[in-house]
Amino acid sequence: MRIFCEVFIQDFLPAVRAMVARELTEKHKLKQTEAAEKMGCTQGAISQYKRELRGGKIKALLKDKFIREEIEKYAARLLAGEVSHKDEQHFCNLCKLISVSPAIRQAHEPIGDLRETMK
Repeated sequence: MRIFCEVFIQDFLPAVRAMVARELTEKHKLKQTEAAEKMGCTQGAISQYKRELRGGKIKALLKDKFIREEIEKYAARLLAGEVSHKDEQHFCNLCKLISVSPAIRQAHEPIGDLRETMK
């Protein structure tokens, strides 16, 4: 059985990054190159996030109000220079939030068992 951190990295981190990319480019009107610089990735990655070629679990994450709000806060802080794209604590907090989300548990069956490994 995989630990939840593995599930998060493989299944949900790309979707989180896709949500941040959307937030920066759509809400904050950054160009893809500017968003890529803030996020520590390439313009091509931003393009793929926006076209949903990466981050396939984004629909599941969008269903959860608390996850959406956390992504909005993170994107705003990233834009303001208050945090770096290397902010591990932010991703750990998101991982914990995702692990208890009813919307995510419905979309990803193994999470129910994996949540036990986080206690």
